[in-house]
Amino acid sequence: MREGLPVKASSQPLSYRIHDYLREAIIKNEIKPRNIIREKDIAAVFNSSTTPVREAIKRLASEGFVEVHPYRHTTVSEITYKEYEEISETMYVLDSYAHKVVIHDLTEKDHQELREMTLELEKFCTINTLEKYLKINADIHIYVWEFLKNEFLCTTIKQAFDKFLHSHRHNLYRQWTRNDSSLKKSLRIHKKMTEALIARDTSHISSIVKKHWEL
Repeated sequence: MREGLPVKASSQPLSYRIHDYLREAIIKNEIKPRNIIREKDIAAVFNSSTTPVREAIKRLASEGFVEVHPYRHTTVSEITYKEYEEISETMYVLDSYAHKVVIHDLTEKDHQELREMTLELEKFCTINTLEKYLKINADIHIYVWEFLKNEFLCTTIKQAFDKFLHSHRHNLYRQWTRNDSSLKKSLRIHKKMTEALIARDTSHISSIVKKHWEL
């Protein structure tokens, strides 16, 4: 865990900031599945009482990121293979739908932004810059989802995406650092997704998105 991490000033309630801090650490695999989260340790990082920590943990538990064992401790949830399969399938369905819905709403300016983001993605398509690659990869998806007029759907996709990263991030690192062929395949598919969005190719966008989530 990132001990002693500087805590930036924010207008958010402290429990929300602690929640975001822990969720990010879990998604990035800095706190691994089955690891114990100690309330006093987190409170020390934020120089607070344990009350906002408990509130943050309660939210994380409702989102499936942690498991609370009454009168014992809290641990990071371990995702089973079945759960991973279900999360991946859900992401494909939601992301595919999102791409088809927004494809006609994107302007030339939006197309140019997607081109630039995809070029930036290519710059970091190396094992040594994998963290940056994953960040830009996520940014591209989020950029598309932000065009959804259905705010509930947009929020739902983002929450599902966080769960996907939690379940799959370790596998991505292990797979892509061992052999960069999958990483390069990911880039090729992202390029095709961008091309399909720009061409407003509704007949192929779903199959391209499906390949992306099958990686």
